[in-house]
This record gives sequence, C-alpha cells and structure tokens, in this order.
Amino acid sequence: MGALFVLSVASLEHYRFVSTSANERISRSLDIAVEHTNKVFEEIEILFASVEGITRKQSSESLKADQEHLHEALEEMIGKAPDLRAIWLFDRSGRPLVTSSVFPAPDLNNSDRDYFIAQQGR
Repeated sequence: MGALFVLSVASLEHYRFVSTSANERISRSLDIAVEHTNKVFEEIEILFASVEGITRKQSSESLKADQEHLHEALEEMIGKAPDLRAIWLFDRSGRPLVTSSVFPAPDLNNSDRDYFIAQQGR
C-alpha cells in the first residue's frame, strides 16, 4: 500500500509539473502571437497612410490614368511589408483601378464581395 501511495504522489507531482510547463509554453506562445499581430496591424496602418498619401484627392480617372506609376509605388510598398501580399484600389462600383500585384489592373467586378460591401457607405 505504501508503494502505491508514493507512486500516486509522484504521478500527481509529475502531472502538476507537466501542466505548469504546458501552461507556461502556451502563455509564451500567446504573447509572441499577440506581439506579432500588433506589429502586423501597425504595418497595415502605416501602409494605409502611405497609400492615402500618394492617392489623396485623386479621382478614379486620374488614378486609372496614372496606373503604371501607382502600380510601381504600391509594388514597392508591398515589397517592404513581408506579412502582406497585395494592395488593390477599387472605384466605387467595385472595379479595380490599381494593384500592387498585377499591371494593368484586371477588368473585374468585385461589387458583390463581402469585403467590398462592408466598405460601402464609409
């Protein structure tokens, strides 16, 4: 009976150690994930400000007319943002004006997409 008691106590202590170690690892991983997520959102905010800076007060027509230059500028911005893949600028009807990934911008209609609908009226 004494050996069973000692084995039970040792098993309980081992369980506590493993549980504590796992919780610490999860906590560290969560801290790293939160830090990375915050950096990505900061990167996006900076990117939005930069895009706004080069497109501010331009009409859809002027953006389309300057598409090659803007494509190159957006492509360069994305090259400095490893967590992001592309920037697309759309007109109010859902048609792409300029992209960082494709030149010239393809003739698509994205007005039925959730991400486009969510931005309407803003």
